[in-house]
Amino acid sequence: MPKVPRKNISRRISDIRIEGENIPEPRIPTVLKKEKPSEPEIVDTQPPKSEATEKHLLPAPRFNPVWAWLGAVVILLSGLYVLWPKEKIVPATIPEGDPSYLGNESSDWQKFASLTSQLGGAFGSLTGMAGGTMGILEEVSLLQKQGISMFLSGRGEELLSRLDKIRGYLGGIYEKGEFWEKASNPVEGENLSVRPGDILSLHVAIGHAYDFLNKLVPWLREPSEKRVIIFLENPSELRPGGGFLGSYAEMTVVNGALKNLSVHDINEPDRKLEQKTVPPKPLQIIMTNWRAADTNWFFDFSDSARKTLQFLSSSEMYRGVNLDGAVGISAKVIEDLLELTEPIGLASSSIEIRPDNFLYKIQGEVQKGQSERAEEPKKILEDLTPILLQRISDLPEEEKSRLTGLVLRWIEDGDMRLYFANQDFERFVEGLGAGGRMYEAPRNWNGIYLAFASANIGGGKTDIFMDQEVKIETQISSEGWLNDHIVVTRKHTAQASDPWWYREPNRSYFQIFTNPTTNLSYADGGAERKITPRINYLKEKYQTDPDVDALDKTEKQLDDYPSVKTYSYRDKKIFSTWLSAEAGKSVQFTADLNRRAIALPEAGMVYEFVLEKQSGSEGSYYWQILAPVGFKFRENNLPIYEYKTADMPARWTIRLTLEKI
Repeated sequence: MPKVPRKNISRRISDIRIEGENIPEPRIPTVLKKEKPSEPEIVDTQPPKSEATEKHLLPAPRFNPVWAWLGAVVILLSGLYVLWPKEKIVPATIPEGDPSYLGNESSDWQKFASLTSQLGGAFGSLTGMAGGTMGILEEVSLLQKQGISMFLSGRGEELLSRLDKIRGYLGGIYEKGEFWEKASNPVEGENLSVRPGDILSLHVAIGHAYDFLNKLVPWLREPSEKRVIIFLENPSELRPGGGFLGSYAEMTVVNGALKNLSVHDINEPDRKLEQKTVPPKPLQIIMTNWRAADTNWFFDFSDSARKTLQFLSSSEMYRGVNLDGAVGISAKVIEDLLELTEPIGLASSSIEIRPDNFLYKIQGEVQKGQSERAEEPKKILEDLTPILLQRISDLPEEEKSRLTGLVLRWIEDGDMRLYFANQDFERFVEGLGAGGRMYEAPRNWNGIYLAFASANIGGGKTDIFMDQEVKIETQISSEGWLNDHIVVTRKHTAQASDPWWYREPNRSYFQIFTNPTTNLSYADGGAERKITPRINYLKEKYQTDPDVDALDKTEKQLDDYPSVKTYSYRDKKIFSTWLSAEAGKSVQFTADLNRRAIALPEAGMVYEFVLEKQSGSEGSYYWQILAPVGFKFRENNLPIYEYKTADMPARWTIRLTLEKI
């Protein structure tokens, strides 16, 4: 019986972040049923949870979205979860199933209510605070149960009126200036269990939510149609920004309600795109002209989304039409939604779609249609969408309430990211951690940033059969250096019984993103790949994309390691190489990186370590961090800190403090 790939695995909604066992089904990748492991994912010997410990591990914002793009987008944009600091503080050792770590949206509101009540009671200023807090809680509870139905059934005005009420309550709380001034005063608030800095952060967050709703509600009430493009990303063929954009959905909203949702093959607008653009160099191996289908090229989702919307807007199909935003979703979003519904039978293709076979069946139908030169090879997605939409609309209230939790988890794990052309909305989404934005280090940052991205260039649909393991060993040296030893192993697990598009050699343009001052001292395992343009772009009058051109101008070939090139992107340095693995075989890449810390190590010095995951990718990560000789880490009272997981969030962050042994 063939081994199933990890990439197709749909995690059960009730069992988040836990390992499990395969339940095989011949020739079809199946669900990996999650069972609690005997040990937690974080491998360290941390002390019990305490206030001191909690301050040092700041995971990515616990947010997530839904393929019912529909209400999920509206509920998310309403800012219902913004009132608490976006990064939850959790203990350095995270027990599996701990609700404080998984991000229970209700607990955030309970914390908010508890905090405002505590502050109000302490300063004798409960007037309006308790009422406003309870009003928000009531509206949030109602929207959790009915928000999606309002959005789908044309009750947009009712939905907007509820958001308007929340806006009013927020304004009433935010504008109590004297109250907030007293609460944040270290002297007057010395008996509070809440730090003044947290109170200020809460006040600012409330102000941002209030300002956002002040702009959002009138914008949605405008008579013009609002269009959001949903990228249906295919993780079988990865790109730096996520999966390949083979299909997309166009969502039209009028007065706060869904007017239309249609699914399209990306080739529709691409065939009507007259402009000719030089592709990024690695893509020139397989194409001559850069099109919307391949614009998910930038690791930062805001860059990929903006570029894709630009290309779509240049197509005759959308010329003169405003595209207001984009939502990128992975196949896991759809798998989780199918987990909520009964299996969906499609008469047009005589197949049944379940969460454990969704991607496999869809890919098979698309490949079949393309081989038979069908007019609409991706029609199966068009057939599936309205049925799934109706099933979601018909869910009982308690199941609809679970959707909001799914929305949080999808964003947390990078399975959904949002982008808006309106810069006010975009800044708000980025502030929530829902924009798929790369981590931006502050000035004089003392730490290490790492991210790993694979782009499938001519490697079939093989990425769901790739098992990737990343091991990192970081040594903080006594001389003030931060040294990484990185080993990346990629194994192609497809078998002879799998369709040919899964058995192709996996050809990957592989990138490591890290600090801008990082140097490479050793590399092994990568390969060179000569890229020769298929045509003379200058002679054929192809235009050069400014963002691609800016990236290409930073290219440097390393003399000592000809298989590795470097680039500068945003505030990061990229080390790139080529990796290729045939079915049943593995490929390994090793790199030693180093950069200067801001100063020599000393007691009390804090280091921050940030690891980000490519959207749509899977794999295991192990990061071992070693303190300088004579030091240990305050957080676990050891000279070694270890992080291990096979279920990475979109971003993992830890702060470690040096202490003398």
